[in-house]
Amino acid sequence: MKLVTKPSNFLPSTPIRRIGVNAFGYGGTNAHCIIENVETLVPNYRGHKSAISIKQNDVETQSTERPHLLTFSAHDKATLARNITAYSEMSHTPALLDLAYTLAIRRTKHKHRAFTVCNNQNLKTQLHSTMTNATEFVSPATVAFVFTGR
Repeated sequence: MKLVTKPSNFLPSTPIRRIGVNAFGYGGTNAHCIIENVETLVPNYRGHKSAISIKQNDVETQSTERPHLLTFSAHDKATLARNITAYSEMSHTPALLDLAYTLAIRRTKHKHRAFTVCNNQNLKTQLHSTMTNATEFVSPATVAFVFTGR
């Protein structure tokens, strides 16, 4: 571990590029963030100042080989089961990367939830067994307090 006070590069021999950022606030409020290099998940990533680009073939390869987290939610357990069944009975294999993104980011988080980790090869099998990890989510309180140490 090293306290970094100026910009520095990772050593070429570093297998995993990961950093931790600490913030020690006034009055005892603390935070810690772990940041990992994008190449861990997308090995052929190329970022540009004006746009982010990934070779199309690399995205397709990553989508089929790499496992993805699929999250599901519904108002009740019966609807959750029907939604998961509908996904498992699709006649075509979806673009798993797009499906994982849409389910996680673009869908409302309801009270009943389930998840699975799968790739295109085991998608239908995993979806059939997903209801075993379904759970009822209890929403956290809407009021929060921060202890400042005083």
